[in-house]
Amino acid sequence: MGNKIKIICFGILLLGTCLSVWLVDRYTPVGDEMLATDKWQTRSKGEGQAWIKDGSFSLVAKAGGDYASVYQSIEIPAGKGKVLLSAGIRTEDVQQGAQPWEKARLVFAQNDKRGKWLRGDHVVISLTGTHNWQCYEKAFDIHPDAVTARVVVELPRCPGTMAAKDVRLYPVRQADGYEYLRYAVLGCWAVFLAAVLAGMAGEMDRGGFAILLFFAAAILFATLIPGELKTHIFKAVTEYVIKLTGRDEQNMLGSLIGSWGHFIFFLGFGAATGGLMPKGSGFRACLNILILAGGTEMAQHYIDGRTATMADFLVDAAGGVAGLLPVYGLRRGGTDQCG
Repeated sequence: MGNKIKIICFGILLLGTCLSVWLVDRYTPVGDEMLATDKWQTRSKGEGQAWIKDGSFSLVAKAGGDYASVYQSIEIPAGKGKVLLSAGIRTEDVQQGAQPWEKARLVFAQNDKRGKWLRGDHVVISLTGTHNWQCYEKAFDIHPDAVTARVVVELPRCPGTMAAKDVRLYPVRQADGYEYLRYAVLGCWAVFLAAVLAGMAGEMDRGGFAILLFFAAAILFATLIPGELKTHIFKAVTEYVIKLTGRDEQNMLGSLIGSWGHFIFFLGFGAATGGLMPKGSGFRACLNILILAGGTEMAQHYIDGRTATMADFLVDAAGGVAGLLPVYGLRRGGTDQCG
């Protein structure tokens, strides 16, 4: 497959995926709004503060031990199978706390009849740093034992500023035909990426391609597993490391499984590409890395519990190019340049 064909195919898939995400709603409401505008409450600790004004929330935490939240508890009517929680969120200078989950968060926590939290996927979004207004949403399956639930906008022991508006919770069902669209989009990306990798296989020996395929498989696994499975893997690995070393390395492991893990896998893929592809293929090697980074990121639009972001794409692409350039340059004596 030539470079021009790759670029055209990538552009078509990119445009098609964006249009499908923007124009097709995954969920259809099947009931009324479940949150009441006059039932919100605030909670704070230390110098943390939270305000409610005209349906919008403002939260501030000045130190790592501060806590601030706005929350509402609701009863879950029988027969509710799935709900969609959405809100507009803005953050400013939010710093992660001592634990990986201590970030600016929007949460849907379900409880049983004794008020005990039912473990499972419960976070719509968790943010650090500064982010302008953006709407976030996520659907949750109602646990069979859930009797009540709590919607929480919070800064849990992490300094910074957070604001939220238009917090909505609706019972929903998946729109008719969505699964067909999902499989069609993911299938097109799978065929395209497989064709790109097959083209690279034709330029390498079997041993070299096996190395490249290992990194490609690691990238696909890390970027495309569902969010809940990723959480379970993180928990299992963390417990094993604590048991093995006696040390709590959750922050380090969270970074490795997150953006740094993607960077490392793409670094290996880029280095393998630079060391194994033939002379004169610098631009093609760069293009393949960008296609893999962009394709896996766009596919996350249709993976449950995952979110496609430009920041993750840039991290992935930077890792791949950082691995490619020095190896390719050294191997080719600087006679061929990328781009």
